Amino acid sequence: TDTSWYLEAPLEANRNHMGTGFGGSIAAIATLAGWTQTWMLLPKPDDVHIVIARSSINYRKPALGPLIGTSDIPPDEAIKLFLKRLEKKGRAAISLTTYVHSNNVEAATLVGKFAATFKSDD
Repeated sequence: TDTSWYLEAPLEANRNHMGTGFGGSIAAIATLAGWTQTWMLLPKPDDVHIVIARSSINYRKPALGPLIGTSDIPPDEAIKLFLKRLEKKGRAAISLTTYVHSNNVEAATLVGKFAATFKSDD
């Protein structure tokens, strides 16, 4: 993954009865990685609400250590279209692929659509 940031969660607080990463925790880290990537794309992120609109996760291998979440950086054209739609319509969405690694093994991959809307003045 071509990114300079990552999220980390300890296995101890996020394990299941088998001692491996809990699926819900893995999904949460993957979702948060996409939320973070979306936030980082915005010129004024404090003016925007971000939510996940849709996602699909594939659990690939058991997580045996800390959960490390990252996200692909979308292509420049996708970023430009996302920001243009947000500015013009006040809402936009972008598709991202995020990953959770554990002990240098890809534990899960999430494909998600992250939606952004401008905060209202209410």
